[in-house]
Amino acid sequence: MGACFVTSTLKSAVPILFEIGDYVMYRGEKFEINYDPTALKKAARKTSGEAFVYDNIKFNWPGDELTRCDFLDYVKSDNQIHFTSLPKFSFFASSIQDLADRVQVNLDRIYTGAQKWTVVVHPEYVSTTNVNIDVNNIKVWGALELLNSKFGANFVIRGRTITIGTAGIAVGNIFKYGRGNGLYEIQRTADADQQIITRLRAYGSTRNMPNRYYNKLSNSSLTNYRRAVQRVDRLIFVRCKSNPAASRFRRVSAGSVRMESGIKRYRNVSPTCSVVTVFLFYIRNQYVGLALKL
Repeated sequence: MGACFVTSTLKSAVPILFEIGDYVMYRGEKFEINYDPTALKKAARKTSGEAFVYDNIKFNWPGDELTRCDFLDYVKSDNQIHFTSLPKFSFFASSIQDLADRVQVNLDRIYTGAQKWTVVVHPEYVSTTNVNIDVNNIKVWGALELLNSKFGANFVIRGRTITIGTAGIAVGNIFKYGRGNGLYEIQRTADADQQIITRLRAYGSTRNMPNRYYNKLSNSSLTNYRRAVQRVDRLIFVRCKSNPAASRFRRVSAGSVRMESGIKRYRNVSPTCSVVTVFLFYIRNQYVGLALKL
């Protein structure tokens, strides 16, 4: 269900005249170039075997066409359903076949002859039916993703055939790092745009929180009056004073790392009552009832 491609770095003493449609064969599948690669010139022509370097040329599989074909409101010509041919629409799919038919029709609009795509459905592996689907400016690849999100179905692409509703293939080999274990290289890629938070403000929900509880933080005494109190209508997580080591949210020293703040809200976390005081009422030594103070 993922994209496949082959990358290669080529070095030549003379410029290589690449054309769209140039391809390589890898494990029986054809991977083509659909753009014009650029070269890094390091020396004059024929003065070095690495005078022209084409770095990371990407050969795309046929499935790359699915990421460029618009998924529009088209239906099969014999099903007597009106269509608009617009990119934003909605429809009712009684089965996964209805979505697959729309995928097929959209591919047939562009790819014919030797470039024709074939969509095959195995409904015996799909149990979900009667689904409302909303589409808003997506490609055919996005429509295939709906197969998984709406119907829970998998799909595989081999050549120019899309097979929907497969049982999957159990892989008997487990690859591990080390000699003879199959995995010979591990590379970790860092996300340069990731956001590191060194100071987290965590909040719970408003459940079980008394209305304007902060009004009771001070009494009538002026010595206990708080002019600037944080007025938040939800649970606030603070550092555990009795056991700081058990605190879930810790403070990071500002001297060791730059301060980066963030906010996290936990909707399922709320305060609970831990102490219940019972008052028994007697009038003239006669029991009349009780009251609970939480």
